[in-house]
Amino acid sequence: GDFIGRFAVSDSSSTSSHVQGYDQRLFWQSAARWIFVPLFLLCYSKESQIPLSVHSDLFSWVVQFLFAYTNGMITSLCFTHAPSLVVPPTEHLQQMSSAILNFSLCSGLLVGSFLSFPLLWVFTGSW
Repeated sequence: GDFIGRFAVSDSSSTSSHVQGYDQRLFWQSAARWIFVPLFLLCYSKESQIPLSVHSDLFSWVVQFLFAYTNGMITSLCFTHAPSLVVPPTEHLQQMSSAILNFSLCSGLLVGSFLSFPLLWVFTGSW
């Protein structure tokens, strides 16, 4: 899903970063991904404490695919758009902004993986 999302926005003509309000659209698209939190909680698990879970593997697969697809899409769009926001647009500052993006992405993955354990305990009652 992630690869497909990245590939879907690889055509630079369809994702021009010079469009008015492009950064606000990216922000709201990223914020809209919070809808996946309750969707993941609805996915079936034997140890789930939530009685309203959907007892379908297909539902879980679709939610996971859409989550990965939107991740690949938004990550690629942010990485291609961010250097255009650097003022003044020198090569050094654009490279530095790319390094900050990479560090932020890796930090987010690290924090997310560490938070998965306490969140698993909160929502299922077991590690």
